[in-house]
Amino acid sequence: MASMIKVGEWKKLARSLRLPEAVIAGIDKDSDEQAETILSMLFRWKQRNASDAAYTRCCMMHYVI
Repeated sequence: MASMIKVGEWKKLARSLRLPEAVIAGIDKDSDEQAETILSMLFRWKQRNASDAAYTRCCMMHYVI
């Protein structure tokens, strides 16, 4: 999934997943590589919203297409 997100677009996706700006800033600070950053963002989202996983997969597919 991480490889499907365009370079530099992860923050836009994180905001559309309603991650707080403080979480986004922390992920940005802690991660150096794009793939690592995206995986971290998706993991954080999953921790916060595990019950919405199916809905989000559909949204992400729409986002990257």
